[in-house]
Amino acid sequence: MMHGKLAALSVGMLLAAMSAAGCQDHQKQIRDLNLKVQDLEAANGQLNSQIQSAEADYNAKLLAKDDQVRAMEYQLAERNVEIEGLKKQLNQQPTPSKSAEGWMAGTFGDSITLASDLLFQSGKAKLSDQGKKRLDQIVKDLKSSYNGMPVRVYGHTDSDPIRKSPWADNLELSANRAMAVTRYLVTKGVNAKLVESIALGEHHPTGSEKSRNRRVEIVVVKASPGPVSR
Repeated sequence: MMHGKLAALSVGMLLAAMSAAGCQDHQKQIRDLNLKVQDLEAANGQLNSQIQSAEADYNAKLLAKDDQVRAMEYQLAERNVEIEGLKKQLNQQPTPSKSAEGWMAGTFGDSITLASDLLFQSGKAKLSDQGKKRLDQIVKDLKSSYNGMPVRVYGHTDSDPIRKSPWADNLELSANRAMAVTRYLVTKGVNAKLVESIALGEHHPTGSEKSRNRRVEIVVVKASPGPVSR
């Protein structure tokens, strides 16, 4: 009987010990979880602080950028006003007067067209006295208004075939006429290194009127025109 009571008492004590141990493990788990929660909350707090600091820094830089942009816009507006003023002054500058009438402004430079009937006899490449007088006016402009600029002399003819002249064809005639004008300009003081003669024959007519197609064009080159397309 005594042994039975002792056995029952031992079992009870064992169960109580096991129950106490289980409670202790559960409490430890709760403490561990609480510690993890606290650590995470602390980390979140630090992260929020970093985010707020970054946002404040970004906003400050953004404001500084806005101020910089406004300052640049103000400077740009001032420059535009200055540019417009300079343009007005430039437009008010008097245009240099020219001795020869007929100069035309073009995309790549100014040009003047001379009728071959004024410069030469039919089928000839020798300058007439009247043609030389006309070229003398142009020389004054080339040495004043266009001093130092490249000059191109284009020779043109009509489409009538060559019959009673020493030239093989219209291209050769236009070449000799352009060269005659070029040589005259050079003899009058235009820099030979700046003058170029170009023969175009009948291949660049201005229209159906033959007398208008027979011409010599003098072009002062202000920008590179590239291939001849006259």
